[in-house]
Amino acid sequence: MNQAGFLEAALDSILEQEYPNLELIVLDGGSDDGSREILERRADEFAFWRSEKDGGQYAAIEEGFARATGDVLTWLNADDLHFPGALQTVGSIFANRKDVEWIVGRNCLVNEFAGEGRMFPQRIWRRRDVLAGEWRWIPQESVFFRRSLYERAGGRMATELDYAADFELWLRFFRHAPLHTVRHIFAAMRNHAAQKTKAKERYEAEALAALERERERERREPIEDPPDPEPITVGVSDFRPTKTLDDGAAERERVARLAREGNFHEARIALLEYVSARPEEIEARTLYCELARMMGNHTAARVEYMNLQLCGADPAGAEAALIELEIADRRFPEAAFRLERRVAARPNDASSAKRLREVVEARDLLVAFEEAAQMEPTKARSRIRTAALNVSADNPIVFPGGAPEVYERGNLAEETRRIAELLSRSRAGDALTMARREAAALRTENDEK
Repeated sequence: MNQAGFLEAALDSILEQEYPNLELIVLDGGSDDGSREILERRADEFAFWRSEKDGGQYAAIEEGFARATGDVLTWLNADDLHFPGALQTVGSIFANRKDVEWIVGRNCLVNEFAGEGRMFPQRIWRRRDVLAGEWRWIPQESVFFRRSLYERAGGRMATELDYAADFELWLRFFRHAPLHTVRHIFAAMRNHAAQKTKAKERYEAEALAALERERERERREPIEDPPDPEPITVGVSDFRPTKTLDDGAAERERVARLAREGNFHEARIALLEYVSARPEEIEARTLYCELARMMGNHTAARVEYMNLQLCGADPAGAEAALIELEIADRRFPEAAFRLERRVAARPNDASSAKRLREVVEARDLLVAFEEAAQMEPTKARSRIRTAALNVSADNPIVFPGGAPEVYERGNLAEETRRIAELLSRSRAGDALTMARREAAALRTENDEK
């Protein structure tokens, strides 16, 4: 409720996947921040929607499940996101693994603007560990389950709770089926100041009370835990045998034809369907990454590159492609982190060490820009000049076309203002070039002295 600033991003993260069997139900508790207007405008995209006062978040979720007709259920809060390809992957898992009743993907957190994120270590969730107190946190936005499991667990949400009804539901699920961990990124929780889970103490109080009730139930009626399920690695051994890449020649030709005709969006969707049906075919998944990157959909490409790494498929190649994608998006801190890890593992890899130097120079220069934008002109000019002097003339990130010649200095205070303006428009490449001109002029000035 009252998450209009994030609502459309959440909706787009679901609808842009174009999953053929999607039944999207949107329930809003009468928000007065513009959410209703968004839902009215996009009403044709939903199986059902309403915006009116209700019994709270978990009553709305219970209502949504009652209205839904599908065999696999989940819910997404308005300030969270699904990643590209998530629904196709989930659908494939449930279609091919009849023994799986609920799954959880890797836990991922993004910032308010969904521009930077953090992945948490993958873990296995076992009922005995949860009852022992190791329960924080099963990421709700990454959990998907069969309707049959929901019904066996009571077919209801604990609507008397305000914060931890998701955890209470997981406790009931654990009575009936093990939770399967999937080495894949399905979704992300958005970290921002107004989110409900910021009330951590209240969430933990409700969760601990639910946990104690479950422990008491276990003491009265012990349940034998099933064998621990192996993590599901998407695309390797956890799917039933499928056709080889050559057997899908007709489908691959359709993708190629769409691309030749310039219908890149349709080509990407067709390839996504192909990849989802045959996730073990790494060549096709890599092609999907490249097609998404060519279309400018770097989020889709980035997530699939990371998923390739998680399934152990060509990790070095996926890592290299992901690094270059981060650089193209000017995400220099992320690229530097990956390169530092790579150089540490391969101390004799001269090309990676050189790329790391280039990325660090670009990163530090952009930091100087951001700091200079908050300074008065004289100090800003000095800050940028000092940072620019540390950039190598052969750095292809800063100078894609080669280092410029010495430029006439002109009005340096005005140049600094223009650099800050370029940064505010995310034109980092132009700003980098201007800063280098400043440094070249300073070098000439020092040589003359």
